[in-house]
Amino acid sequence: MLRGDNNMTERGTDITGPVPPPDPERARKEFAGRLLLLRKETGASQRELGDLLGVDHTTISAYEGQGQNAPRVPDPEYVDAFLGEVARRSDVTPDVLNDTRQTYGRLLRLLTAQPQERGRSYRPMLRIYELTQEVETLLAELALVQQQKQAVQNELESLRFSADAASASGHERQRQLEETAETLERRRAELVHRRDAVLADLDANSLVLRQTRLPAHRYPAAAEPAGGAPQQPHALPSPARNTRPRTATLAVVMAFVVAAGLGAFLIYRLTDSRTDTAKGTPGANTPTTTAQSTPTPNPTPSPTSPNPTPSPTSPSPRELTPSEIPQPDKIRWSGSVSLTELDLDAVPPKVLSSNNQASVWFSYDYETSNKAVRDATMYGQNGGFFTVDPTISSWGEQKKPTRKECSDRLATHGTESLPVTPGKSFCVLSAEGRISFITAGKLDKEANLYKGNVIVWENPEEQP
Repeated sequence: MLRGDNNMTERGTDITGPVPPPDPERARKEFAGRLLLLRKETGASQRELGDLLGVDHTTISAYEGQGQNAPRVPDPEYVDAFLGEVARRSDVTPDVLNDTRQTYGRLLRLLTAQPQERGRSYRPMLRIYELTQEVETLLAELALVQQQKQAVQNELESLRFSADAASASGHERQRQLEETAETLERRRAELVHRRDAVLADLDANSLVLRQTRLPAHRYPAAAEPAGGAPQQPHALPSPARNTRPRTATLAVVMAFVVAAGLGAFLIYRLTDSRTDTAKGTPGANTPTTTAQSTPTPNPTPSPTSPNPTPSPTSPSPRELTPSEIPQPDKIRWSGSVSLTELDLDAVPPKVLSSNNQASVWFSYDYETSNKAVRDATMYGQNGGFFTVDPTISSWGEQKKPTRKECSDRLATHGTESLPVTPGKSFCVLSAEGRISFITAGKLDKEANLYKGNVIVWENPEEQP
């Protein structure tokens, strides 16, 4: 079991080992061994883990060095998702996970420095790793600045109604707090600007990585050449999550089956139509010639008369069982709350003292002069893009969504933070996986916070 024991090894692989040696091949094998041991801690097979992460199980086998070739080096997206699954499915300590991530960065630097590796995808992989680290640092500092600003605003608000507000010391303290608030606001703006620039750089490098790795990942494998064994794919990162190429193969097969069924149906209908036309003449079932009988006009079939021959392609519909009838979404809780740090898994949603365990939280900026709300920002679960998938998204339609519509919106438009104004609506994923829908309301002037209408749906497995 992996609990941060630096002395524990399996097959000569040290889970929290030292800096990788200068030999890149040995470093690859050591990191592959680490991935293998961590996966075993989750109790998941390669196929099960691949289904969770959207990666083919043969790719995971290559990452773990279980093929004849040298272990393949995963991309940063896979490593992030993999370590997230390890954290959720095992009790491996955070120190081990952090050390694994740092070891991955050292491996990328080592591979990038090797002359024979130039031109491969390791440079953008290393750049993505470094930019991800920088964004996490910026987000942590930004959260700290927001908390400091909130503390200053709270002290200013308390001072405003205190007995010392009119005294000289009160005025001096107020001046100091206002200067501190302005300094923190400038720092917040600098951090936001830098964060946006780093995210843009991160997107550009991710695009480069996708372009360099696409030719090496075509599943299923290419056909075997005439003269020998099939070619092995290059040691490049795996396809992006939830884009498994075998889905395209399934779609082609399904399209072929549907097309064949429609073709058979049309042929049957044409043949049946000719049979109906022939039935309008006496003795139509026996072949006749023009010399034997005088043709008579065929009567026009009544559009309402049913076809006496049942269509083999149109079976009578069967009655749905109760379990097959779609059930309406079950609402766990709905009501109005103050938009602050919220635990949406509690009934009713619980207001927390900090954002550490919050499903969603709101940060407010206030005017220094009159303490009015200048703007508000909504944040999802801590970590954003880099420790969990984004857990908030906007909802731009007038009608309220269903649970599935909100879930689909989160999957396609999830983001780290969103501006909040009255009337705007959002889809939210809670820490325990419940889908919620929040609409921002008017400002509560007494609390100086926005009120919001909240709907929390039950998970499908929680519904009877």
